[in-house]
Formats: sequence, C-alpha cells, structure tokens
Amino acid sequence: MKPISCIDNSRRRSRLQVGTIPRKGSHLEMGPTFFMLLRMARRAMGGCFALLLAAAASGDTLQLKSGIQVDGKIVSQGADTVTVNAGGNTVLYRANEILRIEPNERTGELNLEQLQQEVAEYQRKIQAETGLDVRQHGEIQQLLEKAQSTDESISGPAKERLVEMGKTMPLFKYLEHFLPEYSPRLVPPVLEVMFRIDALRARPILRAHCTDADARSRGTALEFSGQAKDPDAAELVARGLLDYDYYVLCAAAAAAGGLKLQGAAPLLIARLDDSVDPLVLACEKALTQIWGQERPPAQQDRKAFWASVWQSNASAVPVHYEAATLQPLVPPGTTFVDE
Repeated sequence: MKPISCIDNSRRRSRLQVGTIPRKGSHLEMGPTFFMLLRMARRAMGGCFALLLAAAASGDTLQLKSGIQVDGKIVSQGADTVTVNAGGNTVLYRANEILRIEPNERTGELNLEQLQQEVAEYQRKIQAETGLDVRQHGEIQQLLEKAQSTDESISGPAKERLVEMGKTMPLFKYLEHFLPEYSPRLVPPVLEVMFRIDALRARPILRAHCTDADARSRGTALEFSGQAKDPDAAELVARGLLDYDYYVLCAAAAAAGGLKLQGAAPLLIARLDDSVDPLVLACEKALTQIWGQERPPAQQDRKAFWASVWQSNASAVPVHYEAATLQPLVPPGTTFVDE
C-alpha cells in the first residue's frame, strides 16, 4: 500500500534536545532480545572459548552514580581511580563516579551455559506469548528489515509477504507483542501490516500511535485510522490538522475524508488557497468526500466555495472542531532524531 500522494518520503525517540523526544533504549532496530543473545552465544562458541564462571570465582559490583551497574573484578584501586576487568575488558573509573562497591561472585565474564539456558527459556516464553517458533521469528525479522526500506521495490513485497503470513499464523499477536520495542523507523510499516491483517483489531493500536513523537509514525497511524473508519479517532484526526509537520497534515486530511468528519471542515477550509500545493489538494479532496459534492469548475475560489458549503450545513453538524479549542497531537518542534 503506497503512502498518500502528498507525502514526501525522503525523510523521517533520540537524545533529548530542545523540542525532541528520546527514542526508546532498544537495540531493536530489527529484532527482539532473543536474537542478540543468540548471536552472543554463537560468537562465543564459534571462537572456541567458553568463559564459564568457576564456583568460587570472586568479583565486584560497582554501582555508579549515574545508575549504571558494572559487574567485574577490581584490578587496582587508588585514591582517585578504580580499574575493573569486566568480561575481559579493562575499564578505568574515577572514584567520584562510584556510589558504592559490593564484593560478590559476579565477575562480569560470559557464562555460556547460563546464556544458553536463558536463550532456551526466552524461546519458550516468546512461543507461549506469540504462538510462533524460532524459525518463524527469524523469517519475520528478515521481512521487517526489508519492510522499513525507503525503496518500494524492497519494502512492498516484504509487507505483502507479512500480510499473507498473517492469514495463516498469529502474526498480528506477534507484532502487537513487540511493537513497543521497535524503533520509530520500523513502526510505520508494522502499523500498515497490522491494519491490513485486521483493520478492526488494529484501531486502538493506531489511535495509540497518533500521538507518537515521530512524525512518520504519527502520520501513518492517522492515515490508517481514517481507512479503518474508526469513529473513536475523530478528535485525534482533527488535532492532526493542527500539526506542524507536513506529512502529518496530509495524513490527517486524508483521514478526515475517510471518516467523513464534517466537524473538521473549518480546519480543512483554513488550509485552502488557490495553489496546487499537495496539502491544499488533499484538504479539498477531503471536503469533497465529506459533503459528497465537487466544486464546480466555474467556481475558482476554493475557500469561498467550501466556506459557503460549511455555512449551509454547520447547524446540522453536532460536533465542531475549532483550532482555538484543540491541542496539537504533540508540542510544536517535537522531532525524531535518528542516531
């Protein structure tokens, strides 16, 4: 399914800057924790070195003032610094960084046997929660990696395959389970796939993402909320028409048309002028869908024509959405900064 026509596809939570929202602290550009653990185990086995903890091994845990906890073995300790060996890596810490040191048996080395047990337990847990086995996980992850590509010839077939898989396996449940861990780059194609698998079931998930910090995620959620004909998304769509981001504005206009959201007519009309700007055209298309009529070719003044249509129908519309009484979906300037 291609993006709505007025959207620029060239760009799309990160470190906190002025007006930015932090991205989730997940390695999950592509996959769940299981795959990271599995790679670690395979690397250790492939390198032919099993770092198993001896029963009587002694170690130390450094609790840093930053909140980070470091397990290892203190190599040397001076008045101003502490040197720690953690899993074969030597790290120097300033004494004033350390809140406390706790002697224990955690040396920070890789316990391959324990890691394998954790991987096996993770497999059982995820299969119980999602209904999919490890092989299916792997195929899904590969497809998701392709689905986030900006090249439609790559992302398109991947999304089609995921939708087909959703017809014969509990893929919706799987995506719903992992969606909170995905980076904003992956959220839009996942929302699209979930919508296409089960639009009704996807409605509350789409609504939840209408207020995402990332504009692409926010716009995608609005667009498919409109296509899902979700009446509970009406106010979110109206708020989307106040967004500072062009992509989101186009998506909100398309959603308003899809929902035939009569009360949003004033917000759509406010965006009209006599240009051929894609956003202007999207707003007029939405008004055409809402009122079931087109502007006569002889009527050149878009804004005047649709304002007259609104004036003729406003009294019969139960809910009016006005810019003065609505808050945007996110504060102006909120952006996703890719690291």
